Amino acid sequence: MKYIMAQIETDQTEAEKKLVLLQQIIETELDAGSKSGDSLKLWGRWLKGVTISLSAVVTIVLGLDLGDVGKGIALVLSTIVTAIGAWDAFTNYNQRSAQEYSNVNKLFSLYKDIKLYMEGNTNLKLEQYNQFKERYDSIHEEYLQERRTLTEDQNQEGTEKK
Repeated sequence: MKYIMAQIETDQTEAEKKLVLLQQIIETELDAGSKSGDSLKLWGRWLKGVTISLSAVVTIVLGLDLGDVGKGIALVLSTIVTAIGAWDAFTNYNQRSAQEYSNVNKLFSLYKDIKLYMEGNTNLKLEQYNQFKERYDSIHEEYLQERRTLTEDQNQEGTEKK
C-alpha cells in the first residue's frame, strides 16, 4: 500500500513539474508571439503609410509645372512606390501579424486551461499533462503548417507574376 501511495505521489510531483514547465514554455511563446505580431503589424502599417504618402507626392509633382525635372522626380518616386508595394505584397506583414495573434490566442487559451486545472488541484495526473501537451503540439504544428502555406502561396504568386 505504501508503494502505491508513493507512486501516486511521484506521479503527481512529476505531473506538476511538467505542467509548470509547459506553462513556462507557453509564457515565453506568448510574449514572443505578441511582440512579433505587434512588430509585423507596425511594419505593415508603416509600409502602407509610406506608399500613400509617396503616391500623394507623385500626384502633386505631376500637377506642378516643373517640366522634365518634375517628370523625372515623379518617375523616381513612382518606382519607389512600386518597389515598396512589391515588398509589402511579398512579405505580407498584415497576414503574418494576424497569424501571430491567432497563435497567441490559441496558446493563451491552453495556458488558461492549464492554470485553472492546477489551481487548488492536489490530484494532478500525468494523463492530463499528456492531453495538454498534445494540445500544445497540435497548436504548434498548426502554426508551422500555416507558415508553410503562407510561404508557398507567396512563392507561387511570385512565379505567376513572372
